Amino acid sequence: MEKSAAVTFHHRSRLLKRCAWLFACVLSVLPVSADVSQSYISSLEFSAAESYFFTDQECLFTLDIRDVEPEDVQVFFDVSTDNVQFVSSRKSDLIINQNGMERIAGTSVQLKVQFSKPGTYTIPSVYVRISRREYRIPFARVTVYQNPQFISPELSVLFSNPKYNARSNSLTVVAGDAVDFTVYVKYALQIVGYSWTLPENALFEELKRYDIKASSPRGTEFSPDAVPVATFRWRPLTEGEGQFPNIQLRATAYNGSMLDITIPRYSVTVVPAAEQKPQVSLPPSESVFAYAFASPPVETAAPVSVGLRGEAYQALYSLRCAERWRFPLASITRARRAMEVSAGLSSDSFEPSVPLFIVFCAVTVLFLVAAVVMFVIRKIPLGAMFIMLMVCSAIPAGIEAAYVFSPSAQFRGGALCSIPEENGTSGVEIPGGTRVKVKQSAGGWVYVQTAELKGWVREDDIDYIR
Repeated sequence: MEKSAAVTFHHRSRLLKRCAWLFACVLSVLPVSADVSQSYISSLEFSAAESYFFTDQECLFTLDIRDVEPEDVQVFFDVSTDNVQFVSSRKSDLIINQNGMERIAGTSVQLKVQFSKPGTYTIPSVYVRISRREYRIPFARVTVYQNPQFISPELSVLFSNPKYNARSNSLTVVAGDAVDFTVYVKYALQIVGYSWTLPENALFEELKRYDIKASSPRGTEFSPDAVPVATFRWRPLTEGEGQFPNIQLRATAYNGSMLDITIPRYSVTVVPAAEQKPQVSLPPSESVFAYAFASPPVETAAPVSVGLRGEAYQALYSLRCAERWRFPLASITRARRAMEVSAGLSSDSFEPSVPLFIVFCAVTVLFLVAAVVMFVIRKIPLGAMFIMLMVCSAIPAGIEAAYVFSPSAQFRGGALCSIPEENGTSGVEIPGGTRVKVKQSAGGWVYVQTAELKGWVREDDIDYIR
């Protein structure tokens, strides 16, 4: 009996060992991603890697999968979609920065596709094999724009009165009523300037010129948004069929070409007012329409403002040079601003201060010396404190240095040229006394920048502020 019990126990032990071995084999063939939850898989999607997608250009989608090695990931891009072409795919380690240390956290999948037409796309999901299991991973919905290299700038008009903002380009206006509207530009890399041609028997004025930051060169950055240029008020005075003011704008397209564009054409019908109003009658020789609102040829157009000339110009130049060697908010700064305002010039916030830069540098050096001394005599906390103070003074010193050593000048006034040649005038005049930043020089010409414009002027027409 004892022998039979021992044999039975031995058989049971062998059976348990075989079951344990079989269980281990089953675990070894199970997918490694068994610990990847379905909720995590559901959160995955191919997202757009760039802010904007364009036609006829490779567009990148990315998919980040954590805690999975690249060899355990495979993509099956077998989806056929109109106007979408699969270009390539690749896998790489997913690198994340944690506490200043980079580590591998999983797999990053990059898919490149190309769109042939603009529009909004939702690419069908594709199969992705993650550790021997296949999942359908969707794509983020994206908007594809026409390639900027083939887009021409556009002008549009938005009226203050909503009744004029119809899709039709026909306007019915009451004689004598003011029509306020704003001109917008779209798909322009740079705005050089604008002008207008006015119909007869109407009043026209510019109400507001926007500080067009978007008109400064923006590199290759693309924006589909319309940018406001200026707001105008137009007031037709006589009844009958009329014309809307024709506004032209010169802009640089994304492909670098400079184009002249105009606002959409409007057919205008001017109807009589409900109550008769006195007719505005001026002698032809004194008519405001004969000269105040005429648009003369660019070759003979006079500048809007000549700015400062002669002794006034030299006085402003002397104030700017002297201000550089004073501390900020000195009395000379107030005098310079008052002179600019009286001349109708843009008043700069400040001139870079050389004494302030020297003070920041001196304080930085003193803190550095004090920190070294503290470390030498083994007073580590005080040394660390002086290091922090040195950094706090070095930052404004660096900022002030960028202003001090950036070349700036005062322009004597004249035309701004789009290229460094005499016949390259852009038709834009800059008044004398305007402060400009000098970007580069070439063959007696310098490329300057004001608050809103950039262009070439003769180097003899500027005086460097020193």
